[in-house]
Amino acid sequence: MPEHPKPADHPPATVPERLFDDPESESRWRRRFTAVRADLPHRARDDADRTWYTSNATGRTEIWCWDVATERHVAATGRPDGTTTATLSADGSTLWWFDDHAGDEFGCWRSQPFGTTPRPDAPPPLPDVPPGYPAGLQVGLRVVVAGFADDDGSRVHLSLDGGPAAVVYRHDEDAWVGALTADETIWVLAHAEHGDARYPALRAISVSDGRLIGELSDAPGKGLDPLAVSPVAGDQRILVGHERRGRDELLLWDPTTGTVTELGLDLPGDLEADFTPDAAALIVLHTHAGRTTVHRYEIGSGSLTTVPTARGVVTAATVRPDGAVWYRWTDGATAGRLRVLAADGTDRELFRPAGEPAPGSRALRDLTVDGPGGTVHAFLALPDTGSTTLAPTVFSVHGGPAGADEDAFDPTRAAWLDAGFAVVQVNYRGSTGYGSAWRDSLTERIGHTELADIAAVHDHLIATGVADPARSVIAGYSWAAS
Repeated sequence: MPEHPKPADHPPATVPERLFDDPESESRWRRRFTAVRADLPHRARDDADRTWYTSNATGRTEIWCWDVATERHVAATGRPDGTTTATLSADGSTLWWFDDHAGDEFGCWRSQPFGTTPRPDAPPPLPDVPPGYPAGLQVGLRVVVAGFADDDGSRVHLSLDGGPAAVVYRHDEDAWVGALTADETIWVLAHAEHGDARYPALRAISVSDGRLIGELSDAPGKGLDPLAVSPVAGDQRILVGHERRGRDELLLWDPTTGTVTELGLDLPGDLEADFTPDAAALIVLHTHAGRTTVHRYEIGSGSLTTVPTARGVVTAATVRPDGAVWYRWTDGATAGRLRVLAADGTDRELFRPAGEPAPGSRALRDLTVDGPGGTVHAFLALPDTGSTTLAPTVFSVHGGPAGADEDAFDPTRAAWLDAGFAVVQVNYRGSTGYGSAWRDSLTERIGHTELADIAAVHDHLIATGVADPARSVIAGYSWAAS
């Protein structure tokens, strides 16, 4: 048997104590990384004033509870490696958060009363359930459905009226809990029993007796994503994302009748959506070519209107009972901000986490380049050096690969720019936001396809006098480094 070559013995990297010589630049990059951030609050199903969100205001990313009525914000968790995964019970009385080991994502759920301070020893509400990787959680008034994954595959546990959690599903392939209807009679399983987790199918199951209510599948080669359930009790419609025509689209599925209604939204990119509180309309986030537009879709009439937000990326949005839209917005030059668009059209700040906001950066430019597999879209940011010579250029490659670089604030990009580098971010084949074919087209030549698109953009920037071929580097992590 031939011997395998020994891995290269790389010397340790030399990391300077300071990135910049001048104190202002040194302070600016550090403040961008350490500035307080928060995501959009998530409300309890039955109490819109009980919300939770993540923020790094304590120095680590932790779960916070916000009582909207009293305007009280409380850091609910405080673990050495931070906490990022949580949900509220349907009535908002209890916060569930996931407790893993040193950030390895393997662990168990814990719960504590809403609005209480960190309780590292909070009891596990499912004490007889073995640990695992979280695979969906729904906490109703009477029903808890929790999914887990481990080395043996996938499993789902169901607890009724606070009783012991029974295993109601187990399979070798990937599966996760996708939804629980508002009347808590049906739960939805997303599964890959056909063997390809990229394209899940759906199964609706009776809570009371495990009876099959309905199934929906576009596999093989096309997947279904349970996005939301109607918030109106007795309305069993489930909002599902599909890609039957090579791009993200939406449909409504009622598993009790088998009715499937495709919704005619003429939007070419990726879609996220949720019901309005009365289930008469949807709030739709449409991401295409690295930017987001927000829309309201009236289910009855089929009309689609645009919700006015600034150019950039809306990372999340939700409609409140009073008709206001809460959303989180950012662009390449501006760190994320939490906003409220009221029913009367006024737009204001929702709240600002305590602390100084992140210093701004440079705006992004769009590039479209003819590549070997079609038009490649990329973002370019240029440093403010005042020099007429070509800047050194870093190609910052996103991971995934089912992800995308967007017109969103990025402290790492800003640090490169402050150091005098031009920054290029290429949404190579495999990226999301450009249709199913673009996302899936790297599967035959993994690694080669992405680099061919990046090379095409590199060649274009050299030919147009933007990049210096002698001073170009590529950087990335996760998939980008594999």
